[in-house]
Amino acid sequence: MKVLIALSLAASLNSAAKAQAAPEPPLVCGDFLKQLDLQRPDVKFASCGSMRDGAQPDGLEAVYRVEGKDIAKVENWLIRVAKVKRLVFACCGWQTPNHGTLRDRNGSTYLISMGGEALVSQRRDFSKIPYLNVYVRHYLYTP
Repeated sequence: MKVLIALSLAASLNSAAKAQAAPEPPLVCGDFLKQLDLQRPDVKFASCGSMRDGAQPDGLEAVYRVEGKDIAKVENWLIRVAKVKRLVFACCGWQTPNHGTLRDRNGSTYLISMGGEALVSQRRDFSKIPYLNVYVRHYLYTP
């Protein structure tokens, strides 16, 4: 009887583990901001690719470009819609010190940040930066 209970419990735990490991949509790379109805003319889609730490992809990353003249405006938008913190200059470029969060209608989570290399270290000189990137990441599995 104890063996039957133990086997039944092990089968249930195994099924639960497999259910938790199911990938979370979206499973295809693309313009995530457009899919989330958050696309803007000053945030231009550049690429999308897999993020890999091993053989299987860990997630997908869409990259967008923001011209220097639009950096402050896009930064304010990210603060408002995704709760990122203001860009900071560190070493060789600008970056948000945290990732913001976006969710789609199905509850899937996206992490969003902004940054890139730049020689300009003063906010008033953003217009001299050719561009910074906005990164929208979607992990396929919940950690």
